[in-house]
Amino acid sequence: MLKGTEWPGVICAIMAGALWGSIFVVPEMLPGFTAAEVALGRYLVYGMASVLVLACRSEVLRWLHWRDYLTVFLLGLSGNVVFYLLVVTGVELAGAELAALFSGVVPVTLTVAGNRRDRCLIWRQLVLPLGLILAGLGMMHGCKMQHVLHCESEQILWGMLVLVLGVACWTWYALKNAEFILSRPELRTSHLVALTGLGTLAGVLVTAPILYFTGHGPWALLATEHTSSEWMLFAAAMLFLGLLATWIPMALWNRAGRLLPVTLMGQLVVMESIFGLLYALLLQGRWPDLNELLAVSLLAAGVVLCVRRYQQARLMASCDNRATA
Repeated sequence: MLKGTEWPGVICAIMAGALWGSIFVVPEMLPGFTAAEVALGRYLVYGMASVLVLACRSEVLRWLHWRDYLTVFLLGLSGNVVFYLLVVTGVELAGAELAALFSGVVPVTLTVAGNRRDRCLIWRQLVLPLGLILAGLGMMHGCKMQHVLHCESEQILWGMLVLVLGVACWTWYALKNAEFILSRPELRTSHLVALTGLGTLAGVLVTAPILYFTGHGPWALLATEHTSSEWMLFAAAMLFLGLLATWIPMALWNRAGRLLPVTLMGQLVVMESIFGLLYALLLQGRWPDLNELLAVSLLAAGVVLCVRRYQQARLMASCDNRATA
């Protein structure tokens, strides 16, 4: 069974997924703004909030080595700015359906990579949970793939390549972030989130000028005029995304990272997709259809089964330790 300290980690990861799920529906309320504007606005707010936190605790910056600064810069750049821009590019080349499907594969890649590093479970114990998650993702997105069939094959291949890079990017981020969290136990969760936000802000400041002068389509910045009311709505949405959909869930996720292995956390990333679908249904004002119900059921079953098998593995390890004592 899970240890008493691990259940709070599961709850924190689920709450993080619930907040992250909102990032799929908030941009739909801002149809006049490009994906790059939404992404950089979100991470700008996250970065500025992180600067304020670190300004109040400036001694944290003196605890770090130059390698730590390089790590947080790479974490913020890869896990936030670069990942989102790769997803946006994948949407443009191969369609939103294929991009959503590839992004949904992150829990599988993270679980496999985490278990390869930590070996929390034997591989055959992961086959059924991961199979259920892949089946759920296929049911959730497979019926919406008609758009992909009408794209040029070369364009789809380039889009798939970009999306594979995005999945690899976030998988690396999650593994490196977990490693950094465990390597600096003296840092509080808020400090870790703020440091990653500082790296994210640096990534935004590097990326924004490039996109301003060279970006087009979903990568364009400030290419369209907006009314003052539209800018006010945009500012409110960015505050929500930067604080409630980024800062707080990252704090919850980092807290879970101190309590759970990456293998188990990889499964819990699926909660983001589940809550994203729930919020989309609420926004559309409809009940889920049978396909969506089955998809969510398969995703949830995969997560529950993985947690259950992790509990069994912990129990067996505990019994073995007692027998050899």
